[in-house]
Amino acid sequence: MRVNLKQGTKDWLKWRQSGIGASEIYALALAAESLDYKVRCPRDLGDAPPWIETPVQLYRRKTGAVPPPEVNEDMARGSRLEPLIRTAFCARLRIPVVPVCVEVPKTPLKASLDGWREPHPKKHNFGVLVEIKAPRNRWDAPPEHAIVQVAYQAAVAGAHPGMHRQRLHEIRRLEGRAVNVHLADGSVLDRVPLVLARRGSVWVVSEGEDLFLPLDRVVRVSDAPPPHLRSVCTMQRIRG
Repeated sequence: MRVNLKQGTKDWLKWRQSGIGASEIYALALAAESLDYKVRCPRDLGDAPPWIETPVQLYRRKTGAVPPPEVNEDMARGSRLEPLIRTAFCARLRIPVVPVCVEVPKTPLKASLDGWREPHPKKHNFGVLVEIKAPRNRWDAPPEHAIVQVAYQAAVAGAHPGMHRQRLHEIRRLEGRAVNVHLADGSVLDRVPLVLARRGSVWVVSEGEDLFLPLDRVVRVSDAPPPHLRSVCTMQRIRG
């Protein structure tokens, strides 16, 4: 859910101190990977940059045993450039986003998003999440810690009740029909009957078995046209 806080304020710092933020999750993911826990990550997390805290250092800072790190030159540079980059993003892509704070209620999961657009049931059926980085040296590809950070932000933002209501609003229209279900792991359930969609799960039938899919695993549910209509649509696209 969205939290009514302005980033950078004392109240925001207090809120951030009370949980695990997106910039801190990489340290815990590395620790879990090194302990051979079953971390659900499709790629190697790589080696930790020198500035990444260890889990013990993170714990000591969160419990107040050590003070928070002082603002260094790179941190100040990022804070200075972030609003300029966000403004340029909005102007270039014509997608209005604003910095917001989100959390999963009754858990330590929190995230401060550099840019966010709420999904809208009539105008746009998806949210937009923006993470802004301003490295001194150009990246050939996003580093692992940034990928983990954004994945965590997406998970926390995906638990937003507004997004769940929007998804259900769209999915319920397709109850009793054959649908294609696109899942968060990249797989697709093709032409499965949608029995029921209720808060928290989607009930479909695949290969004669009932599947109850948690809503946070479902990226999109779309109407599946009959095979003969699909062939006609394909031919029309080819001719066009």
